[in-house]
Amino acid sequence: TTLADYAADRRAPTPTAAAELAVPVRAELAATLADLGHRQRQCALRPVSLGRERLEARVGRLPRPEALLQGPAQRLDEQGERLRRALRDRASRGREALGRLRLSPAILERGLRDGRLALAGQRLESALVVRPIAERRAALDALARLAEQLHPDRPLARGYVRVMDGEGRTLTSRTDAAAKDRLVLKFHDGELGATPDGSAAPPTPPSPAPKPPRARRTAGTPARQDDLFE
Repeated sequence: TTLADYAADRRAPTPTAAAELAVPVRAELAATLADLGHRQRQCALRPVSLGRERLEARVGRLPRPEALLQGPAQRLDEQGERLRRALRDRASRGREALGRLRLSPAILERGLRDGRLALAGQRLESALVVRPIAERRAALDALARLAEQLHPDRPLARGYVRVMDGEGRTLTSRTDAAAKDRLVLKFHDGELGATPDGSAAPPTPPSPAPKPPRARRTAGTPARQDDLFE
């Protein structure tokens, strides 16, 4: 729109008025610009404000840090208290055990006395059981050696002869031998018949069967020495 148009339409009575209509007033323009700037700032700040409100709402729904840490802190306190009690109990038991193990003259003397009593008991038990058996075994061995040495046939190996009658009884004197009709001379390797007057002897009857070996005496039976010349 030009000034001529305004003047033709009679909107402005003068050219100055027409110029005022064609050109906006500075104050109005400044006000319009200010309003537009305000609106622009509002449009720019509104998303930020909405975001802040949403963030504050979500923060309000979150639990407090104290509430989050309250349970773990309580459990930590309980575990710490249990650990302290366990350490105190362990230390107390250790002190008691150390007190029991601590060497003292009374404990040493008691242990030495108990050891001596146990050793004496073992020696006494061994003496009561082993010694009688050993003594009886030694006595039996001595009797066996004595019986072997005193056996009437033992000297025969050294050239001696045992004189017996026809029934196998040993004759120890000349008178007993002269009274017999027949004699038996026993050597270490066999027997030979003879007569007291030196004549030929009748056939020698078979010698009696040897007696079975005598059973050895056990440890509980009393010692008994038989006649060595039976």
